Amino acid sequence: MREKYFTGFSIAAVYIGAVMGAGFATGQELMQYFVRFGAVGILGIAACGGIFALVGFKVLYFMHLRGLDSYRGFLRCIMGERLGAISEAFGFCFIIALYSSMLAATGALLHQLWDIDRFYGSLIMFIVCSLLVGGGVKSLGAVNMLLCPLLIGGSALVGLWLYFGSVEVFAPSVRLDDNILGSAIVYVSYNIISGISLLCAVSKQIRGIRDAFIGGVVGGVIVGLIGLALALPLYKYFDITVNAELPMLRLMSGNMELLRIGYIALLLAAIITTAVGNCYSAVDCLCPKTRKERYICTAFVGIAALLLAQIGFQNIVGKLYYFFGCLGMAELAVILNIKLKKN
Repeated sequence: MREKYFTGFSIAAVYIGAVMGAGFATGQELMQYFVRFGAVGILGIAACGGIFALVGFKVLYFMHLRGLDSYRGFLRCIMGERLGAISEAFGFCFIIALYSSMLAATGALLHQLWDIDRFYGSLIMFIVCSLLVGGGVKSLGAVNMLLCPLLIGGSALVGLWLYFGSVEVFAPSVRLDDNILGSAIVYVSYNIISGISLLCAVSKQIRGIRDAFIGGVVGGVIVGLIGLALALPLYKYFDITVNAELPMLRLMSGNMELLRIGYIALLLAAIITTAVGNCYSAVDCLCPKTRKERYICTAFVGIAALLLAQIGFQNIVGKLYYFFGCLGMAELAVILNIKLKKN
């Protein structure tokens, strides 16, 4: 029985880890793309969870039906050679940006906790990711299966604890100079790029529709539920989190030391799963053929991400994510239009 469902849940763990990175777990993405719109933003998070579920299932089952085993093959199959190549190059650049945001988040977290220089904090995560990515897809799956329960349980506990807690702030304010629909579409679009590239990398493990359903639908729904749990306290205490680089951590007051320690563990788990996933996806795009080539590609990807991380975590989430999300809308539209049938 365990083996019957293991593949699906391991893929779901990879999917959750790909979406729930530092931007998600810190609350930075939730603040910039949803919570600032007020109550309607909370509904937007739930809707995005549904879209993640639909897209994840369609991509996984399509890969299985067509016998595809790579992100490159998937893009060329749905877009053709020329547009597929352009989308792959665009996706590679964004995955580097995502990886850089995880390195920047590590630097920001370690600087805030122990006053470690941000660059050295980012460097530590780069070394960890490089060692894990060198182990291939098995290391990727093991990391996500090990840390995913912490992401799910910890996020629910921290979010609900803070929401029903006694932090005293003013009522939430709402920005009206934008719209939730456009913001939600941008959010889903840029997450789809990184999420789909990882799903394509692990899709060769799929044996049928059950694995595709568990990996895509269960993974997407859990992402939506985690987002709701974390967004509720951010909405309730908007006035003290709106300008914070690490909004969730800002809510941890002095009398919440145990919760703060648990949240830091959760945040590090989210950063590691997404950083390793992004690094793996970027390296996979370069198609290394030997272990030596894999380590060379890993070093190249890491150096590029380290340099980009210097612009700061909040800037990457608010500006680079938005830019790539706008460009990624076309890929999202094509994926939603996929017909799930054999040739």
